[in-house]
Amino acid sequence: MNRPRLLTAAALAVLILLGALWISRKAGSPPAPATPVQVVKSNAAPGTDTPPPVAQAPQRIALRPPSPDQLAEVPPNPMAAAIGSAKVPPEREITLVLELFQIYRREFGAFPAGETNAQFMNALRGANPGRLPVFPLEHPRLDAAGNLADPWGRPYLFHAVSRDRLEIRSMGPDGEIHTVDDLIAPR
Repeated sequence: MNRPRLLTAAALAVLILLGALWISRKAGSPPAPATPVQVVKSNAAPGTDTPPPVAQAPQRIALRPPSPDQLAEVPPNPMAAAIGSAKVPPEREITLVLELFQIYRREFGAFPAGETNAQFMNALRGANPGRLPVFPLEHPRLDAAGNLADPWGRPYLFHAVSRDRLEIRSMGPDGEIHTVDDLIAPR
C-alpha cells in the first residue's frame, strides 16, 4: 500500500472515531429545558452567605381574564362599545377590532400571544402584563368561552403574522374560510 492511501485511511478512521465519541456524548447529555429559564441574580456582595440564584420561568400572558375586582376602574372604550352595533357595518367592525389590538401593541410593544380567539381576547380584556383592559370583560359578542364573534355569530380568526402584524379574518356570511365574502383586516 502506498503512503498517501495509508494516511488517508488513518485520517478517515480518526474522523469516524471522533464522530462516534461526539454522538455518544450527545446521547448521554441531559435534554434541553422545555421552556427558557431566566436566572435572577442576587445583589448581595460576593463572598457573603447568600442563597444561590433562583431560576424563574418567564412571564406569560394568562389564559383567563382577570376578575372585575382585579382590574382598576377603566371607562369602556368607545370602539369596543361600537362592536355589535347596528350602526357599524361588518366591514368597519373588523377594522375596529384591529384598532383595539393596535392599542394593545402600542402599550406592550407587540401583539398578544395566543393560539385561540379566547386567548387573544383575554389579553385584550386585561390578562396582560399591565392588567390593562382594552376590551370589556362582558360584551354581547363574547361567547361563554370568551371568543369574540363576528356579525354572523362565528368566532373571528386571529393570526399573528409577526410581532408587528396581526391578521383578523371573519368567514363572512357563508361561514366558509378563504372564500370571496371573507372579511380581512388589515386589507
